[in-house]
Amino acid sequence: MADIEDKPQKPKEAAVLTEGSLGYLAKEIPDPIILGMYLNIPNTRLVDYTIDPSSQANVADMSRKVLMFWKQMRETAKEKDKVADLDRALRSSGKHDLAETLLNKHQDGMELTPDCFAL
Repeated sequence: MADIEDKPQKPKEAAVLTEGSLGYLAKEIPDPIILGMYLNIPNTRLVDYTIDPSSQANVADMSRKVLMFWKQMRETAKEKDKVADLDRALRSSGKHDLAETLLNKHQDGMELTPDCFAL
């Protein structure tokens, strides 16, 4: 009988990278295609999102799909590297305020919420 302690522990997911946090972040991204390019998502995938009728009418939904695909694509990376990648992509796409919020919440170990982005 194997002890529970024998199983390798899955690293804890960064709070800012949970599905909920990324969903709230997606609502703040005006151009998911540009962000996707900075996140090194394949162009064919980004084109698929632009021609998907369910995503065309809703930019937030397209942003969510981009972020969730990126997260899946980077599932083996360390959490700190994923946060750094997302921070870099947000800054490169001109969303410095979102990048600052992401880093501040990450340092506090907290999830992103709608009030994080309220003016």
